[in-house]
Amino acid sequence: MKWTTSLLGLLLPLLAGLVNGAENPRIIIVGAGAAGIAAASRLYQRGFRNITILEASQRFGGRIRTTPFGSGIVELGAQWCHGEVGNVVYQLASVYPTLLKSSIIADEDAVLIRSSGAPVPEAVADRLQTMAEGIIESEQRDSFAGSLGDFFTQKYWETLATAAYKDISRDLAEQFLVYYHNYERGYTAYDSWFEVAASETDGYVEPAGNQDIAWNGKKGFSSILDIVSGNYPGTTNTSLTPVPLSSLIKYGKFVSNIQWKGSSDGDVIVKAQDGTTYEADNVIVTVSLGVLKENSATMFTPALPTVNQQAITGLYFGTVNKIFVLFDAPIPEDFPNTVHLLWYKSDLNALRLSPHAWAEAISTFFRIDNQPNVLMAWMNGAEGRRAEYLRDAPIRDGVLYLLKIFGKGLKFGNVTGLLRSKWSSDRLYRGSYSSRSITTENLNTGARALGTPVRNAANEPVLLFAGEATNPTHYSTVHGAIDSGFREANRLIRYYTNHSFRIVVMSRRAPSILIVGAGSAGIAAATRLLERGFSNLTILEAEDRLGGRIHSVRRGNNVLDYGAQWVHGKDNNFIYDMASRYGLIEVEQHKENTLYYTSTGELIPKETSDRVINTLYALLEDVDNLQSFTGSLGAYYDQVFYEAVRAGKFAGIDQRTCYQLYQFFIKYHNTYNATDTLHEVSGAGLLEFEDNQDEFLINWKNRGFHTLLDLLMRKLPEQNSTPIPVEEYTKFNHVVKLIKWNEAENQQDPHHRVSVTCSNGATFSATHLIVTVSLGVLQDMHSVWFVPALPEPKQNAIEGLYIGTIDKMFLEFDKPFWPRDNSWHGFGLLWEPDDLEQLRRDGRQWLRSVCAFFVPDRTERLLVGWIYGQDARTMEALSEALVIDGLMYLLRKFLPHMRVPAGPSWFSRSRWYSNPHFRGSYSSRSMKSDAMQATATELAKPLTASQDPHVPIVQFAGEASHPQFYSTVQGAVGSGWREADRLIEFYEIPTDDGQTLKGKL
Repeated sequence: MKWTTSLLGLLLPLLAGLVNGAENPRIIIVGAGAAGIAAASRLYQRGFRNITILEASQRFGGRIRTTPFGSGIVELGAQWCHGEVGNVVYQLASVYPTLLKSSIIADEDAVLIRSSGAPVPEAVADRLQTMAEGIIESEQRDSFAGSLGDFFTQKYWETLATAAYKDISRDLAEQFLVYYHNYERGYTAYDSWFEVAASETDGYVEPAGNQDIAWNGKKGFSSILDIVSGNYPGTTNTSLTPVPLSSLIKYGKFVSNIQWKGSSDGDVIVKAQDGTTYEADNVIVTVSLGVLKENSATMFTPALPTVNQQAITGLYFGTVNKIFVLFDAPIPEDFPNTVHLLWYKSDLNALRLSPHAWAEAISTFFRIDNQPNVLMAWMNGAEGRRAEYLRDAPIRDGVLYLLKIFGKGLKFGNVTGLLRSKWSSDRLYRGSYSSRSITTENLNTGARALGTPVRNAANEPVLLFAGEATNPTHYSTVHGAIDSGFREANRLIRYYTNHSFRIVVMSRRAPSILIVGAGSAGIAAATRLLERGFSNLTILEAEDRLGGRIHSVRRGNNVLDYGAQWVHGKDNNFIYDMASRYGLIEVEQHKENTLYYTSTGELIPKETSDRVINTLYALLEDVDNLQSFTGSLGAYYDQVFYEAVRAGKFAGIDQRTCYQLYQFFIKYHNTYNATDTLHEVSGAGLLEFEDNQDEFLINWKNRGFHTLLDLLMRKLPEQNSTPIPVEEYTKFNHVVKLIKWNEAENQQDPHHRVSVTCSNGATFSATHLIVTVSLGVLQDMHSVWFVPALPEPKQNAIEGLYIGTIDKMFLEFDKPFWPRDNSWHGFGLLWEPDDLEQLRRDGRQWLRSVCAFFVPDRTERLLVGWIYGQDARTMEALSEALVIDGLMYLLRKFLPHMRVPAGPSWFSRSRWYSNPHFRGSYSSRSMKSDAMQATATELAKPLTASQDPHVPIVQFAGEASHPQFYSTVQGAVGSGWREADRLIEFYEIPTDDGQTLKGKL
């Protein structure tokens, strides 16, 4: 595309002028630690020169504090490079051959020594350590309601009670428990594991490789700051321009207030405690979480948005301190490189009564690389914080007291020096590093929320946050801090690049974009494009509303979702991440189906139904068998069920009851997959779907799923952002009649490659078209709409993929007739064969596919019936009176013990199939899909110009086009972003936030 190159030619000099000229934005960075240095360096190395770093101390480095001691250096803060793969510190430093080496503590020769002076036998210690790590990593934590301490203690004693650990004495078991708690405290910096939720949603990612890599050279860990800033001797990376840190940093500047709405001309005003004032266009705050906790209430004017405040409150910031002791002789050879302390109760009680009580905070002694005369002790928790206020003499005496106990019989030299950290009492840090606590979980917050930029009324990122506590995957680490500094620098680089590009585009003829469909995929694509400066955009929507298969309707005090209802899963689900950032969602406290009634009105005992259903799920967890199975999903389920019956898995359960529960299980999965029968569903195709449903029912707190669309359009007050006016770009009640594509082949006009004619006669021409309608509409209309006809592979994908129907039927009563003690949330229907036959004779066969009734969360008088498949389509064609009559028949038949009223006071239903603008609910993979080799990947491929296959003319989005998350809103949104990103990348417009979330294609 020739005119794209000319646009880029105009862009580059203009961007250089914006960055290097008079319009160079003024950027203030608060804090010269690892994050601050990283942010400043990245900005400077990309051409931003108007940078000021305000540092409260008289040095740079923050919690990297390399200090001369003994015959070399020690690290009062960050000490080891943890891991290699995915660790920016290792990636930058490892290019210098002699800079890094494996630490002497990395040989895994740590010894557990008891307060008698005797080491725990290595084999026993290894068994206990392995057992403890297994408990910490156990998936059972996810469903445990209490603290990590409660969980670990319970599982620890349960495991020790087994025959495999009968040789472990009670004394040793108690000592190890105390030690391991201390070990975990040092690793995570919390005071107690009783402050941490067992089910914490911890996204921390440990980089693969050696976790204990030491630094060679006189500058130790501080070398990384020189490398990042391009000042390390011998730097060969030409992108790392030397940064004049000495001229950028102003020392002794304790920032007391940031007026982020600033002056009348939009400046941010930063005030230091010494009375100096600075003005800026953007401020990056990189101070520690501890400083934010202590000062945020007065540090920001106006107050920070709720999302940032809750993160500051909810995240945990703890203290780990170090003591370095220098002896006049080498540490005794027989003293291990790492010693963990295990206390007998009597010895610990004696310690607590001695002048050295503070020393209980010491959990471990380490030797120091390249310093044979220096020993390091780690102090954890509240006791370690209190020890910060002691003089050096009692600290020295306490360390020597411990060495007499745990280094029994060894002769240490005389102490000639002592150095220690005091991270908590230092007002510039107020602690060591961050972690997550029960409060974090309760507030549903985290590092990502803390790192959310604050924007002004013009949607400009005026206040940004970096630092290890803002890194969702690498908090508590230097590499996490550096990554966060790069992240925020990139955010500004992209913002100003995007701003300058917008000026270029508006000066020329911008590409026009049509989007067909204003559902979640269409809105995702539109908002992404509008954010990136594509304003020549039109959305054609057949309905009179936004949302598509998201359809939230207010009913009194409640919001009812006729389509998408729950967020399914936390892991790898950006919708969960987006919504939880603002506290918009919650996990429902009950399961969908916990009660089952037969058509004779009998309640199946809960222990029976739980056993059958849970056994089925357990048996079906083995995907290896499904991978090798060549038949349908229904055939596979039948095989597994009947093999389990023959194997006695359901012994003791009435055969009829067992079969009825299995039939319900099948109906439930037909509803889940929106299929008429599981015998149509591809077993192999199901494996394509990424099922991340760790929590299946996450609701929108009675706000409706439409809240997601408001999030995408930045309409929520919590976002503190300028809304994206999607409605202004949308033509409602515009039903597509004809799509002519590749017209520019004849017209030689790149701006009119495609035209769309609607049933009302309106015609729209565009450079690009994104089609986001449902698979059902494509199956109905593709042969009519597209001229020329779609290519054969595209037609094959459309016709071969499967879309089914599920519907909801809402019954509202004057008052609930069911128990209101939170024990009853609905029920599953189990049919007796004779009653099913009676349905057929009565002409009510459609009722057999009503799978269950539910009471929606936060409602009191509503029951919702779910129906699937051909019977759902039949229901849609019936009169409202007949549907109500059928549903009331079911309620009276299955709940004869309840006082079921004659009828509801209000009724409504979805009709996803009979609506020509949807023609179904969502897609899945069928046996036909496999036979035709029809795939979402093929559906998603754009139609391109024959003269230039790189030019996308017609693009396809929607849940059915997402290979991994088809059938979900997550898949629909991801596909909309994917197609928007396709155009953004085509025109080479960079992103604004540095965290582009694309569909997986």
